[in-house]
Amino acid sequence: MAFNSLDEAKERFTKLFHETDTDNSGTLSINEFKSMISKSGYNFTDEQIKQHFNSLDIDGDNAISLEEFLQAMTGIPLVDHRRAIWRKAFVAWDADNSGDVDRQELKQVFRDVIGREISEPELDRVFVRLDKDGSGKIEWEEFVDYFSNLSKAFC
Repeated sequence: MAFNSLDEAKERFTKLFHETDTDNSGTLSINEFKSMISKSGYNFTDEQIKQHFNSLDIDGDNAISLEEFLQAMTGIPLVDHRRAIWRKAFVAWDADNSGDVDRQELKQVFRDVIGREISEPELDRVFVRLDKDGSGKIEWEEFVDYFSNLSKAFC
């Protein structure tokens, strides 16, 4: 989620809050919060999720109100939001859940996302940019490094 303004961020986070509030209670339970964190691409342990939930639950009522949610989410550094987006993409690219992306998975991404077959020479050029250690696999850190540098070039 890249935002052009605080108002845009609040609008998107309000929408996310309402989509996550599956019981329409006007608050998020720990289970709703956990589901939202997972779907959004953040990679936290159950204990970290509980800690975040408790830190957002300012009034201690075991639920996160929209106000509490917006106050917290608009205070998270943009780099953390970007990493969550990248995590979500990386997990989607890693079709076999091996923890890395191989050539076939990258080729499938081009088919699914770009909508066309990629030639072997094109695949070689893309793969060499991402696979910095030459292992034949794109690991999480290589993925983050590449997209972090790419976003710096455009921001």
